[in-house]
Formats: sequence, C-alpha cells, structure tokens
Amino acid sequence: MISKEDKHRKHAKLKKVAYGIHARHELAVHGAPCEVIADFANILIEKYGDQFRMGYMDADHRSFKEDTTPLTILKGATKGILFKQTVEEVVSRTGNAFDKHIKNDDLDVLLINGNHFKADIQIVIADERKRDSLERHADRLTNVHAVFLPQGVDNVPGWLVRIIPSGQNYSVLKNEEQLLMWFGSYLRTIRPVLKGLVLTGGKSTRMGEDKSSMNYHGVPQYEYMADMIRPFCQEVFLSVRSDQNIDSKYVKITDRFLDLGPYSGILSAFMTDPEAAWLVIAIDLPLLNIKEVQHLIQNRNSGKVATAFLNSDTGFPDPLCTVWEPRAYQRLLNFLSMGHSCPRKVLINSEIALINPLHQESLRNVNTQDERTEVLKQLQEISK
Repeated sequence: MISKEDKHRKHAKLKKVAYGIHARHELAVHGAPCEVIADFANILIEKYGDQFRMGYMDADHRSFKEDTTPLTILKGATKGILFKQTVEEVVSRTGNAFDKHIKNDDLDVLLINGNHFKADIQIVIADERKRDSLERHADRLTNVHAVFLPQGVDNVPGWLVRIIPSGQNYSVLKNEEQLLMWFGSYLRTIRPVLKGLVLTGGKSTRMGEDKSSMNYHGVPQYEYMADMIRPFCQEVFLSVRSDQNIDSKYVKITDRFLDLGPYSGILSAFMTDPEAAWLVIAIDLPLLNIKEVQHLIQNRNSGKVATAFLNSDTGFPDPLCTVWEPRAYQRLLNFLSMGHSCPRKVLINSEIALINPLHQESLRNVNTQDERTEVLKQLQEISK
C-alpha cells in the first residue's frame, strides 16, 4: 500500500545529511573571553589536527588581534581552518544554510566561538568573567556536552548549574588532560561508520561473460568478495545495473546514473547513505584477500577524502579497492559536473591517504579469458 507521504511526494526520496547549523559536526565553546576560546580551540586543533580535519569559526571583530590568533589555526592547510566572519555575514541571505553546509562539508568538526554564534552542541568554560553574558544567553545552552573548570575552580558553580537546563548529561573536565581525552572520545563517536560495496555492475565486454558470477573460490565471485569484507563493515551491499539479475543474500543498490561504470556505483551508494564511509571493491580482483582488506582498514584516515592503495605499476592510486569518506560525495559530484567520471582522476586530484599494498599482485585486475586462466593457475599453486 502506498503511504500518504509517498503518494504526494514530488521529489526523489533521498536520505538527507543530519547537518547542524553550520556543519555536519559542530561544537560551540561558551563562557570565556574570545582570546581564551581561541586558545581553547587551538589546544584541540594542535592535538588532533593531524588526524581530523578541523575548523574554527570566530567573528571578525576589531578586538580580535592577528598577533593573538593561535598560530596553528592561522596555518590553515595542515592543522585547522579559520573562518572570520561578521555576525551579519553569517545570518544574511548569502550565508544561508545550504551555502554554509557546502562550504564546511569537508570538515570533521567545526569549533565555534559561542560568544558570537550558536551551534547544536556546546561546551561551557566556567569562567566567572562571563557569568553575566551566559545568564543573558542561557537559551543557547541547549545541548551541553561538557563543562570545563578553569584553574582554581573545583566544582561546577551554582550559578552555572542553574542556567544549564536540567536533565542534560555533561562531563566535568578539570584540566587540559581531561579535556583532550574527552574531545578524542567525542571525535571517535562522530567518525563515519564503514559500509561495504561490491561493484558487480560492469558489462564484462572484454571477458565475454559476466565477471561477477565467475567461480574462483568455490562460490560466485560477488558472494566471495562480499563475505570477505563483511567483518569490517556495518553492512555490505552489491552494486548492480537495473537490468542485472543476481541472486544473493546481500541487499542490492541499483545504479541511479546511466553509463558511468563504477562511478555510478559509488555515487548511488552515497545516495543511499551520505553519512557513511564506503569500502568499495571491484568484482574483478580474484587475488584480493582478507589481509589486504584489513591492511587498508587499519590505515584508513577518515580526515581525508579517501584511503587508497598505490598501484606501483601505474604510479597512481588504485580505485578498485578504496575507502571513500562522506566528504567524497560532494567532490565526486563536482567532478561529474565538470565532465569527469573517472574515480582514479578524483583520487589523483584530491587529498587522500595513499598506502602500499602488502602484495601488489593482490590488486591484479582480471578482464579477459587469458588473464582469468593465468589467475586460476596462480590460485591452484597457492592452494597447494
């Protein structure tokens, strides 16, 4: 039965990203002078900026002197990104929610000066100097995750307890070490889950028969590949063409873009879940093994667009076994809008983590009957 919602739907049913006010993940720091909040953000960026892509958003007011801005934040490219805007720019039409989300979509987390801007999640510094300001803007404390106690303050002050809405479960941090531990735990909770995608939708023109159903290991190749990556993924899917009939226990994702090859499979996966990272492997890698997959996952850098193997034969990233992070979705669409539909081209021209495979032969791509015969001989030798 068609639901009332679907009956009156005018647009495609897509899963939307759960953005905050400014970014996917944002954390406003309240309760201290601006220079203290900037230093506070700098401590976090200095510690975690090499592992996660972080930004800091502050107001471009005259009292914010360049020489007091933390050096790490000003460096921008390696550790953090500094957004200095007026309040008017943030709330104006040119700074609408869509523009802000597009601008900040490549960040793992955006730290925000809570003296000037709101955010979905807050951390409060219990600084007596900002008591009056906090009491005036108590409505901004909607989702407090932590309270930081400055030196000399042993407990959360009564005046702060009164303005934080009851029922909020927040951590109390008493020193910098506890702050860093808490923030590291927070970053781990927002790390995208990993889902798996086996690309089976190729037309197998050079092979002359469907590569996805070939038997190298006692079962159809699509089933073997999906079973191999299952231990590392929350869920595993098969990427298929609309005219492709595959009988499998795994859920299928049908290509939503025509004649784009593996590019269509990757984009269609992100349309299914734009908040997940996707481990994408091609069906025609019969020598790929679980040790190589584990090696890739262990070296995954979620702060990059993707994590990929270096193909020593070509000197380029190998797109056939790659972890694509959520920020890759927008980038893939941008490349497509410029007329490019090659996953390798996206990898070459993006900020990625590039690692060497344990054995280059594991990434051998099999596309012809002669190559298939050679690989079957190799597998027989390995099994002896």
